[in-house]
Amino acid sequence: MEFIPRLLAKRFSYFESVSGFILWPLWIVVIFTMMVSLPFIEGTASKIVEPIMVAFFLVSYAGITSARYFARKKWMPTSPLIVQFSSKAWFNSINSIFKIINHWITLIFVHLILAMTVLYITAPVIAPLFGS
Repeated sequence: MEFIPRLLAKRFSYFESVSGFILWPLWIVVIFTMMVSLPFIEGTASKIVEPIMVAFFLVSYAGITSARYFARKKWMPTSPLIVQFSSKAWFNSINSIFKIINHWITLIFVHLILAMTVLYITAPVIAPLFGS
């Protein structure tokens, strides 16, 4: 289950060190550009270009998410109070449980984004089969 997210993390490794304060305005600019440019594309070309642009956006979002997740370093507390808590066995067991939960949530999130991409691309082809 980690193969695709790790592959995306490798492909989008440039973004592992980019700040979130830079990424969010970048996403907003991309979404705004898509909203402004797609109405100007006429007819059949619009039905081809729109899914490609949305799929590119979703795959890049999944890639950047997985790259940032797999590039995380181990947390090293420096505050004496936090060091005192983090040296306890119960803290380490809770921390390991949260790491496992975070890992699975990230993997499921990346796979859901990729599934949405596949569904979005194939929906115009599949819709006539179901009578919609």
